[in-house]
Amino acid sequence: MMSAVVAYAPGDYRLERVPVPEAGEDAEGVVRSESGGYGCDVYIEATGYPQSVVQGLRMIRKLGRFVEF
Repeated sequence: MMSAVVAYAPGDYRLERVPVPEAGEDAEGVVRSESGGYGCDVYIEATGYPQSVVQGLRMIRKLGRFVEF
């Protein structure tokens, strides 16, 4: 199984070395595609934006980890 790091940030100026979905692109779809349909192992939410929490909970795989700080 291949590993991949997928990062998403609406203001992607901070992410230069990580594949980032384009603004407006379906981030959840990119994660599902990259993971063979499973979802992500870990979702780290650090924005405090409520919609990011909902998005993260939809993206994680079964028994995945959701980290919010």
